[in-house]
Amino acid sequence: MAPYHQNGFLGNDIKVWIANNSREYESLFKLAEKLNFDCYAMLESARPHNKDKRELLVSCLFPRVMELFQATYLLVTRGMIPASNVMLRSLIETMFVLVAIAKDNEALDAYILNDERERLIAANKIINDTSSTFSEIPLEEVIRVKSEIEKKLDGKKLPKLTTEYFSKKAGLHDWYLTVYAVTSKSVHAAIKDLEQYLDIGPDEKVKSIKFTPSANGTIGILSTACNALGMALETFLATLNLDTDITREHADSLRPFLELALSEKD
Repeated sequence: MAPYHQNGFLGNDIKVWIANNSREYESLFKLAEKLNFDCYAMLESARPHNKDKRELLVSCLFPRVMELFQATYLLVTRGMIPASNVMLRSLIETMFVLVAIAKDNEALDAYILNDERERLIAANKIINDTSSTFSEIPLEEVIRVKSEIEKKLDGKKLPKLTTEYFSKKAGLHDWYLTVYAVTSKSVHAAIKDLEQYLDIGPDEKVKSIKFTPSANGTIGILSTACNALGMALETFLATLNLDTDITREHADSLRPFLELALSEKD
């Protein structure tokens, strides 16, 4: 293992590790890159109707899913496994929202109205603020905006928009209970996840603090990211009434890696 103690993932030493890692997982990385390429091609051809709220929102959420996928890919290829798990979690969360609002009218309306609810909360904070923080904002204008928002929300009961809510509306609650839950240990820095930073000797004493790139979990993380992006792509295309055949091709190519991920022992 090359020395990473000076600059870690920001140093030049990591380039050698990246090259070796790319060769080790070349087929999976190429599959991810091809999926990403096809997503861009589909995005280029999409023309959502500007009066269709569902089409517009799905079309805006899809590039966000793509960006989070690319971030996950970059982190995985550099051996930043805990960070890639954190990014994967964000990717899955956004995919839940995209699929949910594409499939479910309640989720779509709640997602839109929640933005108004957030604006109302902000308006109330400004109105109730007794300091000079918002002194430059005309109070009359804030009160007017607040009144308009309250009229929009009048009588409407909004569900609590949690990740679990969107996963259920997306028909992906099993993902929430399994794949999504697994990423939480990295996000919340669970003790078990932190053990990787300790180099324990045969005498059970700490020899050193480890902070080096790792390939453990590469197949599981990246194949899951590809799967999530593939589902988002299929939903995006279906929402815009475009051909979804390309997503089945990617699903078939990805299947062996997903099966292998289930047998990974990290």
